[in-house]
Amino acid sequence: MANKIAAIGKRDAILPYKAIGVEIYITEEKSEFKNIIEKLVEEKYAIVLVTEELAENFADIIREYNEYMIPSIIPVPGTEGSTGYGAKRLREAVKKAVGADIYAE
Repeated sequence: MANKIAAIGKRDAILPYKAIGVEIYITEEKSEFKNIIEKLVEEKYAIVLVTEELAENFADIIREYNEYMIPSIIPVPGTEGSTGYGAKRLREAVKKAVGADIYAE
């Protein structure tokens, strides 16, 4: 089985991923985002990169797929830079996995 990677977001934010072989899906619409995620789950994509803006706006859709082992849905910064959402989600995942906030100051 080939490990497939996809990126979802605004054109300018995800277009560079195409240069390294990542399948890109350009959207900002919630219904279209949901359809794309469903397709990627069905096609067994290993990793789905989602711009932080979309990940935050459509967190309810992403939550539906957090129980699955595949795909791993990872927020990435958009063209405006990081909003901090991806780091927050990583911190929450690590806290859940190890039972402590290892990033606490």
